[in-house]
Amino acid sequence: MFAQSLLVPLLVASSALAHYTLDYPPSRGFVDEDEVKFCGGFSSPSSMRTPFPLTGNGPGEQSVSSFGTYELADSFSLLPIVQWDSHHAIGTVGIYVSTSENPTNWSDFSSTMAKNWFTGPNGAACTNIDMSQLNMNLTNGSLVTIQMVANGGDGNLYQCADLILLEGYTAPSNETCSNDVSLASNATATATPSLGQSASATSTGASMTMGSATGAAASASASPTSGAFRGEVVGAFLAFAMAAAGLSVAL
Repeated sequence: MFAQSLLVPLLVASSALAHYTLDYPPSRGFVDEDEVKFCGGFSSPSSMRTPFPLTGNGPGEQSVSSFGTYELADSFSLLPIVQWDSHHAIGTVGIYVSTSENPTNWSDFSSTMAKNWFTGPNGAACTNIDMSQLNMNLTNGSLVTIQMVANGGDGNLYQCADLILLEGYTAPSNETCSNDVSLASNATATATPSLGQSASATSTGASMTMGSATGAAASASASPTSGAFRGEVVGAFLAFAMAAAGLSVAL
């Protein structure tokens, strides 16, 4: 009875260690077990795209104009940000961008990364990106999708957000990034979609091949503080609990 009561929380704990949430811009959706799939298992764009600054780093708000239903500041001081919450002790993170209005596979995403590979910490984190610097001919009103790929040593996990880029748009005042975690990292990683598409590219400051993520996250898997190590500990306790409950388990 004790082993059976122990089994459920261990299963929950092992699941919780494996994932992350893309909080801003908001993702298409989150289903725990589907995060290993392209766009986290959400194959269709959001019906309402999130307005997102095309550029940033201006001198500060001076006046307000409009673009359709969106209010725009003619100049502004904050770079566009991406925020997420990781359940790994450490992980390798990269952000791709697609200019397709309905990206359905990796061939719809550019080899130019919105953010080159870097090491992200456990918990809430953020990074700044400037779409206008990507040399992708993005302009005011461009429709894009970003796809975040994160790997804490146990496989690639995916989340997508659908955006409309607006010159002069400012994010909500509570969406700020005072500690860009990518600036403190020099991760070199290999990462690839898990859907079997073949693609390759080389990015400035990071090497990238479309396959299973290695580099900073993989080397971290040998550390007692890594998500992979914690997964092994949970797995050992899980096997013990299942054996004690009279259940068979294959490791």
